[in-house]
Amino acid sequence: MYKVPLEFDRTKTFRRRGDIKPWLSKQLARQNLKVVIERSDHIKIVFRCRHSSVHCPFRIRGNYSLRTKLWSLAVINELHDHPVENGILLSKKELEEYQTPDMFVAPNGKPHPGIHNTASHYLDKIVKKMSTDLARLVSVNIWQNHNLSHEQKETAVARFVAGMVDEYLGEGPKSNTAPVIPLSPLLNEPDMGTQLPALAVSTRLTGPLPPFNSLQNNLPPLPGLQTDSTKTLNPTQLLKAATHDLREFKVDNIGAPSMLLSLLTFPQGAPSPGDKIDGGLIGNFNLINYPGW
Repeated sequence: MYKVPLEFDRTKTFRRRGDIKPWLSKQLARQNLKVVIERSDHIKIVFRCRHSSVHCPFRIRGNYSLRTKLWSLAVINELHDHPVENGILLSKKELEEYQTPDMFVAPNGKPHPGIHNTASHYLDKIVKKMSTDLARLVSVNIWQNHNLSHEQKETAVARFVAGMVDEYLGEGPKSNTAPVIPLSPLLNEPDMGTQLPALAVSTRLTGPLPPFNSLQNNLPPLPGLQTDSTKTLNPTQLLKAATHDLREFKVDNIGAPSMLLSLLTFPQGAPSPGDKIDGGLIGNFNLINYPGW
């Protein structure tokens, strides 16, 4: 393989697609190199070496930026598989150190023939080349863009790098919606894996709700009611008689694994049986609607 160090300005940009080949041909002619267009579309142009060797890996690519509306050039491979004027013949060791993966596919869909390098430094060479090309693209499209302020340039670079990291990690855009809170069953089947994050405040403990029939045994039933500990009762059947004071019930530590309904009390000042609320009397606890029951 032969190498001819290219001397043209690689930061050159073009507004018109038709200006690229004449300018590039003029620059390469100084080194007795000729190129032809291998393929192109509305956003890229691939130039190859104009030589009888169809397998020459020499490639230069023109890229169009939809954001800046400018064309730029990138040297993909500056090696030749044939003798060239002022070309440097690379030794096997030099070739292994220099060789980079072929980034183009021939029109028949098969990669261009190239040297398969398995040396330990091969990966380092790939990373170094990609880093160099990426830095050049960022420099041309962002740092040298006179339409952007310095703050906008810094923001653009930060967003670009963050986007690459997110794509590598497979992370999508962060959602601003609140997560759905799963609720444990209130009846006979315990769900020890379900938590209630919404109750995780400073004065409350979090944890799965126990099955309801394990709680009902800690509450005395209404007078005269025959109960079966193996059956789940209606919550209204577990209320204390009207002679008991509501202040005996506590509402702290809701959601704690060891929480017992028998420990629930209302704070001082809570209404007692017989108190008037909105013109009526609290005569029967069965008429009181407790949240969650």
